[in-house]
Amino acid sequence: MTTIYFVRHGQSEANVAGCINDDPSRIVKLTAIGRRQCASVAEQLHTVPLTRAYASEFHRTQETLQILLQHRPDVTQHIDPRLNEWQTGHDGVSVDYFHRQLEHGFVPAEDFDDIVVRMKHFINDIRRAPAAGDLLVVSHQITIIAGLVALGSITPEQAMRYSVDNAEIISEPL
Repeated sequence: MTTIYFVRHGQSEANVAGCINDDPSRIVKLTAIGRRQCASVAEQLHTVPLTRAYASEFHRTQETLQILLQHRPDVTQHIDPRLNEWQTGHDGVSVDYFHRQLEHGFVPAEDFDDIVVRMKHFINDIRRAPAAGDLLVVSHQITIIAGLVALGSITPEQAMRYSVDNAEIISEPL
């Protein structure tokens, strides 16, 4: 059975600053803590028979992926925009400000159902791929949660209370 290993990116500069980064063209790097978190995850995954790895278009996920696969040249790497961060329409603003806007009826550029749909398409495509072995997917908290809904691992109702820490590993059967 194939297993998909979701990993949220390591702690980033935006996490520390408490601001939203939903524009992949804006470079947001991992912090020193984030790089250490990723090195720890790499150790935890070193015996997993990975054959393919995917990351979003965001620098922080690609930096995470490079650390995770630093000693795994045999793993094929792919960048897939379907793994991108939730498009809120509020790049650069504080997370607190954004949450206050949501409480006052602001509708973000992309809703959770949209992310679930794009993750369903991603999962269907990787299921059809001929390569055997386990998969690594480095992405963002909301996108990973949407992936869990797309897989049927959690319900949309559970998703609203679910969180994924920086550099957390979640494994699910594909």
